[in-house]
Amino acid sequence: MATKKKSIELATVIRDVVLESRKTLKDDSLRVGTADYSSDVVWLPSLSPLLDWVLGSGLPLGRVIEISGDPSHGKSTLALDMMVAVQRAGGIAGILDAERTWDRARAKAAGIVEEQLIYGEADTVERGFSTSLHYLKQFYQHPDLKDLPKILVWDTLAHSQTEAEFSAEGDSEKIFKDGMMAKPRKIRSGLRLLTPHLFNAKTLMVFVNQTIVHPTIYGAKKETPGPGLHFAASARLKVYKSGKFETTGGQQIGIRSTVEATKNKMAPPGRSVEIPIHFLHGVDHIYELFDFAVKEMKGGPVTATPGGWYTIRWDQGEQKMRSSDVGGFFTDHPEVLNSLRKSVSDYLTSLSR
Repeated sequence: MATKKKSIELATVIRDVVLESRKTLKDDSLRVGTADYSSDVVWLPSLSPLLDWVLGSGLPLGRVIEISGDPSHGKSTLALDMMVAVQRAGGIAGILDAERTWDRARAKAAGIVEEQLIYGEADTVERGFSTSLHYLKQFYQHPDLKDLPKILVWDTLAHSQTEAEFSAEGDSEKIFKDGMMAKPRKIRSGLRLLTPHLFNAKTLMVFVNQTIVHPTIYGAKKETPGPGLHFAASARLKVYKSGKFETTGGQQIGIRSTVEATKNKMAPPGRSVEIPIHFLHGVDHIYELFDFAVKEMKGGPVTATPGGWYTIRWDQGEQKMRSSDVGGFFTDHPEVLNSLRKSVSDYLTSLSR
């Protein structure tokens, strides 16, 4: 009884101290406890159970994700796949195309609906952040948009210059008038303005970043621009090419990329998966599930048999086929694909326990 009374007295003292501190410091963020603090992650399933597992439980709306890696390893394609997932959930996707490399035909082949797409060009860091901030405010202030899932992709942050660099026209004196660390400083300040609005706008902000080589006194060092982003990102995904995506006859139709969470504040970091990327239409979700089931789920819904044959099992039966027939079979039998997707999701969920 005495302990309970002491706890009540302590709680009263803490509340009085906090209230006095709010008034003195003029800081409304000070409070007792976090019951009214809106920081819970709102998850939206992506098109890939494997990516959902790497991130935690899907795409985290209201958070920042960095996708980094070397050129042509699948970074933009992974971001594009996230955009398609948000659109299919009835949401809005936006792209800030700093590199001016948006491929309209490939985006449509991947599933992008142009009527639900916002396009812009982040020539400079300042313009990219001001555009993003403007849209975020529009998103949560508009009654028809505030409850929809949204995603903004900046591709790539490494390519965006500062205003000083953009207008310098090669004049090194003008380029460096704000100092060597001008771009990192502007990225940090931009993120401080941006992140408070993401949760209210139910928006996932994805920064595609490219590794670049910096010469140092110890030799060449690979790193991504914008160290402030490394801290602000709830998850950092490193994407690197791990093989070729080929037909049964050996014709290369894409690449296989490994996606690894080098940082994750929402799930255990270090998780990694391999995804096949088709040159024409992006992530191949059929072979993504099929390959994972064969390699990782021993005795599961797909088993390899001698002679290059595979047996696919589901609730209503089973079917034997060669690898070359897999795509057509699952396309013609979406119910079997859904069964495989559920099996893979359940298996990955069991790994999280």
